[in-house]
Amino acid sequence: MIAGNLTAYKSFLEEKALALEGVNKFIYGSAAKIANMSRSNTKFGYPLIHVCRPVVASRDNGMGNITTVFYSEIACIGKLNKNGSAEDVENDEMYVEDLTLSVLLEFERQLRLAHRKGDVEFDSDVEIEPTLEKWIDAHTGWKMSCKIVLGANSRLCR
Repeated sequence: MIAGNLTAYKSFLEEKALALEGVNKFIYGSAAKIANMSRSNTKFGYPLIHVCRPVVASRDNGMGNITTVFYSEIACIGKLNKNGSAEDVENDEMYVEDLTLSVLLEFERQLRLAHRKGDVEFDSDVEIEPTLEKWIDAHTGWKMSCKIVLGANSRLCR
């Protein structure tokens, strides 16, 4: 099982995210990073996976080890094309929403597979909801709230 620290958590999710077909970018941290990066880079890639800073808790795994629990919010975000007719814009919106949801569902599947391999504990009781409408610069997508548990944190087991 992967060590229970923030660096391992981020690296694990980044590796899984960038292996997903079509994903062009991984961002960890504040959502403001997405706005800053997309505005400063005309070739900024979509869809992207964004992982917010998690809520972190410790848990006794029942075998004398303390595991690290990451309450996570993971989003897949795309950018809409607002040019063209109203019908074109609506069709593009549906395409981007379908694409970002499909990518996020595949990401969830990959986390379940990692759970089966014993890399992490992934609680498959997740919630997926749309990102806020008109969030920034015509971005849209979906966010998944889930719980990921990493292995014993040797710092807590002393």
